[in-house]
Amino acid sequence: MLDPHFETNLNRLQGKVIESLRAKGKAILEENQAAIDHAAEQAATHALAARAEMKAEAKRYAADLRIDPAVDDDMKADQLLRAFARGCRLTRLWDDVLGEIPAGTRHSQKIFRIVLPALDAIGRRGDLAKLLNDPDPSVRARAALLLMDTMPDQCVPILKEVYRTQRMLDAGWIAGWALPENIVERIHSEHAEVAAQRRRMLSADSA
Repeated sequence: MLDPHFETNLNRLQGKVIESLRAKGKAILEENQAAIDHAAEQAATHALAARAEMKAEAKRYAADLRIDPAVDDDMKADQLLRAFARGCRLTRLWDDVLGEIPAGTRHSQKIFRIVLPALDAIGRRGDLAKLLNDPDPSVRARAALLLMDTMPDQCVPILKEVYRTQRMLDAGWIAGWALPENIVERIHSEHAEVAAQRRRMLSADSA
């Protein structure tokens, strides 16, 4: 299983970074240099702690990628699915949260270079269906992408939901790439209409 404390710890650290940055902004408004320096130091400390959490998770990912050839196919498949989920989640966090796309790309490449061929070698790519309801949007998007040819009825709705809610983020890029162009254009039109409705409401409120 994935470490249940990893995401909780990372979210807590991210919250502390945000709190520190808010304190820094407040201090700037108050022109309090001492408070500015303290807030900046706190933000840096929490950011370093978040990086440490990410590196620890990357080590667990590396361990999952090392498959013992002596174990049976069921155990291999379980370990590979765990690695797949870790890789997707690490990619999302490096890309979307820390903004370090090269680091995220390295993790993503391992999914396609190591995990997927290993699943195919034991005829278990279909096991990715177990991840279609994963809470992480990047896990759902990549699993749906890789099952699109064999399970379109299940995968298209998942990819549409991810693209609607995660555009411009890691999961959204995957979903937009996987979906047929006409569906992507339809979602763009929906978003444009919602934006237009909001502008009309704001104009009415200010009148």
